[in-house]
This record gives sequence, structure tokens and C-alpha cells, in this order.
Amino acid sequence: MKIGEVHLGTTTRLIVPLVGKNQAELLREAKLAQQSAADLVEWRLDHLATVLGLAQTVAIGRQLRSQCTKPLIATFRTLAEGGEQAISAEDYVALYRGLLDEGLCEALDVEGHWPDEVKSTLRKLAHQHGVPIICSAHHFQETPAIAVLQETLRTLAASGDIGKLAVMPKTPQDVLDLLTGTLTVSAETKQPLITMAMGDLGMISRIAGANFGSVATFGSLAVASAPGQIPIETLATLIK
Repeated sequence: MKIGEVHLGTTTRLIVPLVGKNQAELLREAKLAQQSAADLVEWRLDHLATVLGLAQTVAIGRQLRSQCTKPLIATFRTLAEGGEQAISAEDYVALYRGLLDEGLCEALDVEGHWPDEVKSTLRKLAHQHGVPIICSAHHFQETPAIAVLQETLRTLAASGDIGKLAVMPKTPQDVLDLLTGTLTVSAETKQPLITMAMGDLGMISRIAGANFGSVATFGSLAVASAPGQIPIETLATLIK
């Protein structure tokens, strides 16, 4: 499995999110991302301060591309999944369709809670452009029981080309459950998995996740996009 020309599964891949609220902030972050240790860059579209039309978003995407040539994951994280904005299914599909048609991303993050029709539409569109789907779920309040966690990972992997799960641990056992669940499901499926336990308690999962079957980890530039993210250069040093 590849995102752009970056292979997943051969080594731990580093992903850095861009969370700028406007074009100037995004371009500044894009320059930093290009110079960083990151293998992949995630554009968090939900962080844009105002809801922009597709044409404006595409224009920003083109500018972003001029500053950063690393493979780009397009992500609109919804409020329900810990993001900054809500969005309708119709607008969600239209936004991603526009980015795909303009060749502005190498992967799409599609949240697993969307109806099957939305997920299948986006998967078909993405595959027509040679772009993989990351099917994701985020539990910002808790860590599901390990059986539920494992079944969630199986569903995410089956719904996309890559499965992604983030949980919020309250105890060390929650972190162990996340790592154990990842190890179990990664042995069952051919699809790559990206998993993490958030917050300070889960920080070890961001460093050692590859030992349990997670193919990538997220690090931050100046501003973290999720609790517990480690600065990207520090993370690169830790996982060597």
C-alpha cells in the first residue's frame, strides 16, 4: 500500500498535520512541513476559520502544493469526531470530489460513521483517481472494550484501504488494550492500520505503535491537532 510514493508497512511513517485557519497560516505551515522529518502531510480542512467555497479551497490547495511536495492526506474532521466544524454529507462529498478532480491529495480520510452510501461513493471516486481511503474513527472520551475496539478496527479496515483508530485512555490498561487490539487485527488483515491512544497517558503508542502493527504516527509542527501529539522532530528521533 502506498500514499503517493510513500510505502506503508516498511517502516514507521511520520505524518504532520496542517491546521492553519487561513491561507497565510497554511502556507507558512506547509513550508515547515516540507523541511520537516515528516513523510506525509495531512491537511485539516476543518480548521479553516470560515467555510470557503470549493473554488477558494482548491485555490488554497494549489498554493499549498507549491510550498510542500510531500504526499497530502485530505481530512475534514467533523465535530462529532473531535474536529472544528460540522458539515453535511452532500458538502463533504462535494469537497472531496473537488480535491480529487484537481489532483490535490494522495489520500482521503473518510470517517467511518458516515452512511455506507457516502463511504462507497467516496471510495469509488478516490479509486478512480488512484487515491486510497483512510477510514477513521475517533473516541475522544474513552477507550472501548478490547472486543469492541478490535471489531471497530476490522470494520474500518474493510471499509477503506487503511484503517485508522484513535482512542482516549483513562488507565494504562486502556493503552495496552489499544496496542493489543492493533496487534491482533494487524495479523488478520492485509490493510494497513494506523492507531493511537491520545493524551499524555497514550504517548507511548505514538512512539512504539509500529511494534504492534501501526504503520504511521502523527507528530505536530507548532500546534497539535490532537491531545498528546509529539513535536515531529522529537518524534523522528524517538522512533529511530
